[in-house]
Amino acid sequence: KKRVLDILHDKHPSSTSPKAEALFNLNEEFPVLEDVNITANHVEAVAKKLHGGAGPGGTDARHWQDMLLYRGAASSRLREATASLVRRLANQAVEWSSIRALMACRLSFIST
Repeated sequence: KKRVLDILHDKHPSSTSPKAEALFNLNEEFPVLEDVNITANHVEAVAKKLHGGAGPGGTDARHWQDMLLYRGAASSRLREATASLVRRLANQAVEWSSIRALMACRLSFIST
């Protein structure tokens, strides 16, 4: 009779590093990136259509709507900051350390 650990080892072979050719066709050019220009108005329009339950961060659609739409100048600043973050993520090569900081809710990432 096999142990569970032996069965798992049989099902899951050791990892290997992929060859570069498997990830990209090195003979092709990368597509040209188009500049994405998200504004606070875009964020506002999307916020009005949000619905649904809380995700991993714990805030549901209603909470996001409250923060983005109903808090006057603070909401306006948050919409601008959100648009700025989206533009940065869409238009720049963002360092992995910055992505990790964002995912860990270290909001200083936004200002760098």
